[in-house]
Amino acid sequence: MSPSKLPLNLLLLTLFAVPAAAQQVETEPIDFNRQIRPILSENCFLCHGFDISTRKGELRLDIFDGAIADRGGYAAIQPGNLEDSELWYRINTEYKKEVMPPTKTGKTLTAEQKGLLKRWIEGGAKYTTHWAFVPPKEKPAPEAPAEWQRNNDIDAFIQNELQGAGMQPASQADRNTLIRRVTLDLTGLPPTPEEVAAFLADPAANAYEKVVNRLLTTSAYAEHMTRFWLDAARYGDTHGLHLDNYRSMYRYRDWLIQAYQQNMPYDQFVTEQLAGDLMPEPTLDQRLATGFVRCNATSAEGGMIAEEFLAKYAMDRVDTFGTVFMGMSIACAQCHDHKFDPVTQEEYYKLFAFFNNIAEDASDKNIAAPAPIMRAPYPEQVEQLAVLEQKVSDQRAILEAPMPEADAAQADWVEEQTKAIASDWFVPGQWEMRSHHGSELVPVAAGYILAQGPNPDKEVFELDAQLPAGPWSAFRLEVEPDQSTPTGGVGRSTNGNVVMSGVELEYSFPGSARFHRIELVQAVADHQQKDYGTAGVLDLDQNSGWALLPEPNKRHTMVLQAIQAIQAPKGMTLRVRLKFESVHKQHVIGKFRLSATQNPDYQPVVGRAWQQSQFFAADSGAVAFETEYGPELTSPSNEIEWTEHPEYEDGALHMLQGDVGVVYLQRELISNGSQKIELSLGSDDAIKVWLNGELVVDENVQRALALDQNQVMLNLQDGVNHLLYKVVNYGGGFGHPFKLPE
Repeated sequence: MSPSKLPLNLLLLTLFAVPAAAQQVETEPIDFNRQIRPILSENCFLCHGFDISTRKGELRLDIFDGAIADRGGYAAIQPGNLEDSELWYRINTEYKKEVMPPTKTGKTLTAEQKGLLKRWIEGGAKYTTHWAFVPPKEKPAPEAPAEWQRNNDIDAFIQNELQGAGMQPASQADRNTLIRRVTLDLTGLPPTPEEVAAFLADPAANAYEKVVNRLLTTSAYAEHMTRFWLDAARYGDTHGLHLDNYRSMYRYRDWLIQAYQQNMPYDQFVTEQLAGDLMPEPTLDQRLATGFVRCNATSAEGGMIAEEFLAKYAMDRVDTFGTVFMGMSIACAQCHDHKFDPVTQEEYYKLFAFFNNIAEDASDKNIAAPAPIMRAPYPEQVEQLAVLEQKVSDQRAILEAPMPEADAAQADWVEEQTKAIASDWFVPGQWEMRSHHGSELVPVAAGYILAQGPNPDKEVFELDAQLPAGPWSAFRLEVEPDQSTPTGGVGRSTNGNVVMSGVELEYSFPGSARFHRIELVQAVADHQQKDYGTAGVLDLDQNSGWALLPEPNKRHTMVLQAIQAIQAPKGMTLRVRLKFESVHKQHVIGKFRLSATQNPDYQPVVGRAWQQSQFFAADSGAVAFETEYGPELTSPSNEIEWTEHPEYEDGALHMLQGDVGVVYLQRELISNGSQKIELSLGSDDAIKVWLNGELVVDENVQRALALDQNQVMLNLQDGVNHLLYKVVNYGGGFGHPFKLPE
């Protein structure tokens, strides 16, 4: 196997192993990095090393020139001359003021360490650069007995060491032990009974070699090797700080396993992890490899200072790079030149600049995949997606093909429904009106009624009108702002609000004075105040009711649904009683209109006010479209800043402006029964629409169509429906026009 194809766990051992000085055969040459540097680093470099700020006596022992420099007739080290070397004198003197290391440091050299220094000076005091900067060189295998010359030279090195230590090799282990040892070593798992039996039954001379070759091709081997690298890369399936929530990093882990299975050359292995995305036309796998620099711990702590944490993240990447690829700790150089290793503070921040360029937020927002992210399907998923996309394309071609008969039928249906809707609501032309506590009710234009005159603390309006014959199924109350109220709002209170504590509907047949109650099954409205919903007008509690903060200055509608249609003969009288009897004084309607419908299929849809999210900036429209921001992941989300926009009125056209990025719109639609409504979309950019958590529109195309040509049918369910609308702006100042039908 070539050096670039060495198993990566062996390379890791090469990078991280810094053996302590050990007793050596006296004739063996001294290795400066392995035997001398650790002694000097531990005992001398703090005062006589790289860091000028802590250097004493202008003496450097970390470099050859500093150690042999003339100091007025003597030098710390005289290569080959032990007696004239001041270092040798200082480590052996009993004079406390001159002994090194100083007594106050608490450090002392052992006899073995002094012996190594003695042999080193006598041998010429040769310095070599830090081992992390020395290119590895292939060392020829030593001579060994023939019985040790087997599959490779490793046994020869082992035999040589054993001979030097006066030891003999143990006898060969039995086969059960051999397969257990090698399987645990290469996979981290014991062999299966079947694997053991197969090995024991194989009489071939290379049976053991076959076991090794088989194990090296298994996924278990790749996974076992991967875990060592994952430790070095500080991989984790959680963010590591603050709430330590789950994060999605497993595709980088899978890339590593694949790299080991393919026996990827080490130079490629390193390059792709550090700069795979910077390679010419990078593949998905090469971009996945850069997960190495995204494994740092992150936080979503609310009091974080963004710039501080971004700097911490970059430093984490620098320190990890130094440890893994340089084989040395360089974190000390964050604050000063390294005291023990040849790394200056300036060099540290030159390296820092390479890792300080990720377009990320300081906060991970406690989500699984904080930006920047990308979609990373597995190969089999890519194939499945291609098949599905082709099916969608085929079906879209069918749907978009001309359908003259269907188009003509649809046009007829639209015309029919338009006429039906236009005549749905009947507004009585004349009401008999009474108030219980002195308010004056006056008819005004378009069937509206205005409350004037005295403004009592509590009030009840009672209104009678005759209805045409037919089955009446639903009743509508519209409230409208008016300048005659104290605030110009819908109510006569000082804040413009209303609290309607109850609604009662009754009817009587022609010529009868007896009224019968109309049982109401549901009340829905386009807006209601928190804790003051429409259900409050149907209960018997006068202190509950329908209120309109924070929108008392907007037109609002409430629809009351009868439990069953009222079969009315000609001349039937409808009586409506509106109650304002809560503890909130003068919270009485100012201007209102009452109407009814005979449409047996009528199902009211009312919507809360539109809410708009904060702006999410992006590098491009395509990135914005593909990125899942907070509202998509948890909808509706309590972690997103939402602002109500009551000015986004139904039936009107609205334009959203902004830079390149995303905003979200959301609202609640309340439907009395399952039905369809039409949402008009627009713009030349991209949109996504979710209804009740289901993606119903996914368009990332430049459409440039008129507003009325971008209509989407929404299938509402009975009750409350949640509509989420993602608006992607590609730039140019304008975003999406949109509207809901009235």
